[in-house]
Amino acid sequence: MFLKLMMLSKRLTLRGNREVLFFGGGLFVAVYLILTLFVAERPFVQAQTETRVIVFLWDGAQRSHMLDAYNANELPRLQALVNDGGLLRTDMVINTETCEAGSGDGYDLETGPANSAIVTGYGYPEMANQDNSDPHPIPAGYTFFERVTAAYPEVKTGMISGKFFDFWPTTPLSNASSAIDYWYGSRQQDDVIADEAINFLQTYGSSPFFLWVHFRHPDEAGHRFGENSDTYHEQLLNSDMEMGRVLDELAALGLDDDTVVLVTTDHGFGEGARQHEACISDNWDVWLAGRPGHVIGNLEAMPYQTAIGATLYDIFGMDKNVSPPLASESLWLPPNPPTSTLTPTVPPTMTGTPTTVPTASPTGTLTATATISATVSATPTNTPTPIGTPTLSPTPTSTAVPTLTPTATPETAPPENGTFAPDGGSGVLGQPITFTTTYHDANGWEDIRFGFLLLNVNRQTSQGMFVRYYQDANRLSLRSDGGDQWIGPCTPGEAAVLANSYVSLDCEATMVSGSGDTLTIVWQVTPLAPFSGQYGAYEAYLLAQDDGDLWSGWGLAGSWTLAETVEHYN
Repeated sequence: MFLKLMMLSKRLTLRGNREVLFFGGGLFVAVYLILTLFVAERPFVQAQTETRVIVFLWDGAQRSHMLDAYNANELPRLQALVNDGGLLRTDMVINTETCEAGSGDGYDLETGPANSAIVTGYGYPEMANQDNSDPHPIPAGYTFFERVTAAYPEVKTGMISGKFFDFWPTTPLSNASSAIDYWYGSRQQDDVIADEAINFLQTYGSSPFFLWVHFRHPDEAGHRFGENSDTYHEQLLNSDMEMGRVLDELAALGLDDDTVVLVTTDHGFGEGARQHEACISDNWDVWLAGRPGHVIGNLEAMPYQTAIGATLYDIFGMDKNVSPPLASESLWLPPNPPTSTLTPTVPPTMTGTPTTVPTASPTGTLTATATISATVSATPTNTPTPIGTPTLSPTPTSTAVPTLTPTATPETAPPENGTFAPDGGSGVLGQPITFTTTYHDANGWEDIRFGFLLLNVNRQTSQGMFVRYYQDANRLSLRSDGGDQWIGPCTPGEAAVLANSYVSLDCEATMVSGSGDTLTIVWQVTPLAPFSGQYGAYEAYLLAQDDGDLWSGWGLAGSWTLAETVEHYN
């Protein structure tokens, strides 16, 4: 009875724009008194959050077609989001081994099943949706709309969609309707959907929120005219433009820096086709962009579509230990901790070798209010307490107190990105080039687990050169064309070559060394095709992870130019 009354109170206070607005005075007083008695008997303190999240869903946006438009600078708002501290992942896939409906645990690659997977973090057996033609209600309590409002009643939720007949907001979400404050579903143009999203921000922007914005037109254009049609291409560009209007409103409200933005698609499209149900890579290959980039930056997590649902838990700082268990691990990567010189609470050991190394990955106990921004702008006002007494040589003649530096480093210090060389260099197709990168760890170079190098037109992990060195196992790997898997591995000095369509990595000529706190990798590579289809200057990014699962965060370390002289080489 208590739970029912609590739910009634919640609907009155938080869902008032859609619920009954009044009761008879006597009933209202009775409800209030009963609630007061229960609260008096069972004190309860509800956690709070200031997190804001928008998920943009471009329906049926084929990954290859999107990338072609992206690399041709035809999606300026998506590009701006990525370049403004964001990340574009093109390694995402719909995670089902049997993606044909009726197979028991499989489902069609369609709007209903895919959206259900994203918004729950579950696959078909749990979400009960295998195709658009036979939708079922997602079991009560399974959607993120329900779980985020249960964790944080102050969060305002919105579901805004240009579809209503096969998924949003009909049968699959019927059990979640009471957890959605702003609900709009109608067969409308994308500009109407953007208008509704803007209205949501104007209404609820001052509160923490979770907003889902679904643009339907790429999918509809593909079904009517085909994936390679001009109309399909135009609708991709239109989704980018309408998303931009929503982001402009976010900026106008002063919420741009305080809001996590995710952009993805529900499924791909058959190459040149008008359908996407077949179990082929064009249909199950998907993509995901996020700002800030660390929220989807865990490159070691399996890049499954259901991982987006799991990632939402980490963004809001919620416990992912739920029942039934989520289908995928989160893509969350903790942001860079403050690089201050604050005095550690417990002095570090002075042996130089860490006595314990954390082995567990960060859990949902991280609160998003403290970690959404990857940049720390405050300057610490205190200075570190010296550890030990320094030996001064020669003896100072001044009475001034010397500045002391701690002689040990807390074990929680993350690794740091070092240098990239030749910064500003150049090369041509078919000719080997040597890149040298360094990475640092205050606990010693042996504490560095992974060192990554990404070279591309921007921080895009596909259609370019994305390599890593796994120090613990002494292995090299190269990312595939689509950015969806690692090629290799090989060991430095091994007579082997790893290659995708854009670059080859000569394992035998690649050298690795470590000294003190510095890991140095000399990569021997040969460019085979212009990265992302473009000649010119590429950006070089570094990333490192240590044995304690701490990350350096992506760092722009330099540039390198591929000259357009391919005609000179066979």
